Amino acid sequence: MQQLQQRLAAGDEAAFAELYDALALRLYRFLLSRLRSRDAADDVLQETFVRLAQGRAGLRQVRHLTAYLFGIARHEVERYVSSARHRRRYPFESFEAPPMAATTPPWENTDEVELALGQLPDLQREVVELKIFGELTFVEIAEALGTPQGTVATRYRTALSRMRAWLEQREDDRHPHAPRKLP
Repeated sequence: MQQLQQRLAAGDEAAFAELYDALALRLYRFLLSRLRSRDAADDVLQETFVRLAQGRAGLRQVRHLTAYLFGIARHEVERYVSSARHRRRYPFESFEAPPMAATTPPWENTDEVELALGQLPDLQREVVELKIFGELTFVEIAEALGTPQGTVATRYRTALSRMRAWLEQREDDRHPHAPRKLP
């Protein structure tokens, strides 16, 4: 990735195409999870790569290119959401998430998991989305968020615990007389 980064910094158009091919789907999944609109995710994905191209001179100092690009995407999401023009143009809509990578654990009911994810505080939700949809490591997430790696790991563990508890409560509410599992 280091060689690709140097080529990007030099303005090599083929390097931009390679980076897009390597990371666009991961970025798109993350953006779609944040924005809940295909049109909005498309717009922000494009703007993310435009910003990367505009700031290419500074790429030589970047430690983790993937984390850096996801950091740009995060900022573009914030800009997009705060823009009243975009809120009118693309109201948030329900969506069907694109298929997950084969390495992602299969979930029995993705609608329930999506609801559980929506119950999380934004900082925890974002860490889970970067990990699951963006397929980032904790090191990359920490860099993208500008947060210590330990904090990222704690937010992730806490988020998964909250989601698990929420999903179990939903299951208990649906089947109140079912036998309880022992811890």
